[in-house]
Amino acid sequence: MRVLVFVATAPLWCGLIAACGSSGDKCSGPPPVTFGVDDPAYPSALVRACAFDVSCAASNGWWSYDHMQGATARSCLADWNPGSFDAVACAPNAGSCDDWMNCASHGRCPSWCAARGLTPDAVNLWTCDGDEVVVCDPTNGNYGVPFEDCAQQAMHCGIGRYGAACTDGTTCTQPSNPHCDGTRVVGCDGSTLFGQSQDCSANGGSCMTLSLGPFGDTGYCAAPVMPPTAAPCDGTTYQPHCDGTFAAVCEFGYVSESNCARPEIDGDCVATAGGVACVPRANACTAATPDACDGNAFVTCGTDQRLSRVDCTTLGFRTCGDIGGRVGCVR
Repeated sequence: MRVLVFVATAPLWCGLIAACGSSGDKCSGPPPVTFGVDDPAYPSALVRACAFDVSCAASNGWWSYDHMQGATARSCLADWNPGSFDAVACAPNAGSCDDWMNCASHGRCPSWCAARGLTPDAVNLWTCDGDEVVVCDPTNGNYGVPFEDCAQQAMHCGIGRYGAACTDGTTCTQPSNPHCDGTRVVGCDGSTLFGQSQDCSANGGSCMTLSLGPFGDTGYCAAPVMPPTAAPCDGTTYQPHCDGTFAAVCEFGYVSESNCARPEIDGDCVATAGGVACVPRANACTAATPDACDGNAFVTCGTDQRLSRVDCTTLGFRTCGDIGGRVGCVR
């Protein structure tokens, strides 16, 4: 059944209307994995997800475009753009592309999109599932991509003529980039003309302005990234420094310490001309290192600058090989 799209003088709030989305017709996938802070299992899950992204037909369309533009293949992780998928969390338990995509899309497989009339020839590919904004993206095999969780911003998901967006329940007449109004981010969504606002201070954050160059400025909520015990600091005078393997910098008025020795980096804190940086201890490869095959194994450069391997047969493929100009797993 096609989701009805309205020209709204007030948003159709899908968080309150069952017809806007239901879980009864969703596809099933393996359960995602929750990773703890500095979890040693995270790097291998990241590489596994990257191999899926490069190799699965529903997610590797970006490379065809890059290749057409003359781009040179680099490390999978350097080129990877998983969007809003729970790609890494879904990788460890997935044994096929379908497993991975069903989990990463939260069960919104192509049949879920088709049942709502959200096929590639539709004018509007955006919808709501509860208070989550979803796009049935042809570049991702027409799976429903989780785009934004409105409830996390104390808003609802609403459907307009040409799209779906988070809304605070108001409408507007002139699209505008989000901007700061005290501690709030406010704006007018261009595809729906729904008003949007979020109180950043509700979660202890603040509204920050980011320059988009020729596209103007945008406002966003900077979540509190510091623990309650973090020391205050002055960003104009604070000197970034190394404390063992920890890199200490001043962010949003508080001292932030990042452990460079965490498994994802396995490095040291190093002083640089601009402050401090986490530098991996290994140097076997870099982001510019192309992926390679070693028998059935897909080999790529990990974030720790070590070569990492994934057996393609564990991802549901036959072996490793060429996929239109770059290395990936093939059937």
